[in-house]
Amino acid sequence: MMQHDSDEADHVGTVGKVITGTEVRLVDPVTMQDITPRSGKDGELWVRGPQVMVGYLGNEQATRETFSPDGKWLRTGDIMRMDENKNFWITDRLKELIKYKGFQVAPSELEDLLLHHPHVIDAAVCSIYDDEQATELPMAYVSLKPELAELRKESVQRVLEEVRTWVDGQVAGYKRLRGGVFHLQQLPKTPTGKILRKDLPVRLEQARKAKL
Repeated sequence: MMQHDSDEADHVGTVGKVITGTEVRLVDPVTMQDITPRSGKDGELWVRGPQVMVGYLGNEQATRETFSPDGKWLRTGDIMRMDENKNFWITDRLKELIKYKGFQVAPSELEDLLLHHPHVIDAAVCSIYDDEQATELPMAYVSLKPELAELRKESVQRVLEEVRTWVDGQVAGYKRLRGGVFHLQQLPKTPTGKILRKDLPVRLEQARKAKL
């Protein structure tokens, strides 16, 4: 559904442009309203065209969950944005978005910001549920530079608080790391380097037990 122009260099890092005969929409996953592609905002990619499946054989529930309410558009689950050259960039997956009090927070956006902090060499963000507020909270796991990771626990905690304050000062209020920043020197990843966000809570618990 996407293609790259071989004679252009502006597509590096993108999934390319929409191929001929395919229609796409960027839709806000909360309001379900269309996002103007040139606005630079992120939205879920919806597609339709002759190459799109008609549904799952014998599984009506899966079909309903995958298509728009009117059944005309396939919801890819990919959160994307389109640049001025009509190239599409994948910024996250819908199922990995953090829902904080009705707002959508993209983990990848916070991860990119964390990687710009001079103390951080790797970062991952996921959600933690807060029963008192009845909402998910953004929470970060960071790997620190070796000389910092070897500091005493109290010193490491001060570094983490510094990182949290730094991030919170650069993002909108609903994107702040209200779930905290935790030190996890070895983040769980696939062989290709993709962060396994679902494994983060388990790794953190293992790291905590190892320090007891």
